Amino acid sequence: MDHLSRLMVQSLADYLPVLEIFPDEQLMSISHSIVPWYADIVNYLVTEQMPNYWTKQEQFHFLTKAK
Repeated sequence: MDHLSRLMVQSLADYLPVLEIFPDEQLMSISHSIVPWYADIVNYLVTEQMPNYWTKQEQFHFLTKAK
C-alpha cells in the first residue's frame, strides 16, 4: 500500500475537480509547414546526395555548415 491511500480527507470540499485541459498544452506545438533547419543535413547523411538544384556555392556553403 502506498501512503497516499492512507491520507484522511476532512470533507468533500478538499477534493479539487479534475481539469482535462492544460493551460500550456499548445506551448510545444510544431507547425508542419516549417522544415527544420537540420533537415538538409539529415537528408544528406542518409542519401549522401545534395539537391541537384543547388548551385556550387550553395553546395560548398552547406558542406561547410555540415562539418
